[in-house]
Parts: sequence; C-alpha cells; structure tokens
Amino acid sequence: MNLKLYFSPTHRKWLSRLFLGLFSVSLLFPITASIVNQTGQVYWVAGSVDVSVAFLCLFVSIVLITTENQMDTPAMLEKRLKVLTYLFNLPLVILAIYFLGIKLNWEVLLIGLGWRVWLFTMTLPYVIRAFYRKSMD
Repeated sequence: MNLKLYFSPTHRKWLSRLFLGLFSVSLLFPITASIVNQTGQVYWVAGSVDVSVAFLCLFVSIVLITTENQMDTPAMLEKRLKVLTYLFNLPLVILAIYFLGIKLNWEVLLIGLGWRVWLFTMTLPYVIRAFYRKSMD
C-alpha cells in the first residue's frame, strides 16, 4: 500500500516551520538536563514533556516526508550541503566543552543529541524543499 498525502506548498512551509520550532524546543531538553541533572535522578515531568515534544517532532517529520515527491534542484542540494557542513562542526564544540572540564551529564547529552541530529539530517531535505521550491505544484 502506497500512502502518499498531498499538501500544498503553503502547508509544507507551515509544517516545516512547525518542525523547526518543535525541534528547537526538543533540543533544549537534553542540553538543560545535562547541565541541571548531575546526579542522574529521573525527573518524570520534564521527561514526559521531553518525550511528548519528541514524538510530536517525529510525527511532523514523518508527515513532511510522506507529503513530498519532488526531486532536488542544484540550489536545494547546495543549501543542504551548507547546513550539514555547519551542523557537522558542532561535535567540535562538544569536544571543546569536554576538554574544558565542564561538568555535564554526558549520557543524557549525547543520547539526547544523537537521535535529534539523526532526525534533523533525515528531515532537512524536505524542509529545504518546502522553502526553496519554485511553484512546481
């Protein structure tokens, strides 16, 4: 069964903005938790909100991916490469924080950031298509 949803370019832009907003909020949870939670305690309320926002972000990502059927243009590929180049330089910042000896809960930070980076890199082409498409529909 081939499930393809159709949304207009305006709806895809709105979904892309929603994804970026949810992703930004979702990104704050592991960063804040790694700074605040040094003892490894479980905070049920914060964890529940984190998981809820993460599922919403994943759901919006799936909807974005299933509504797209266009091929990339060279401009879109160039934009994606530029964003990924900046994104893949962020581990150097994390490495610098580690060498500076800043106390963080590294398990929370790396697990939380790891899957979010994966989700972002998988959704990025569809977000770029939503914003940089000429009216092809």
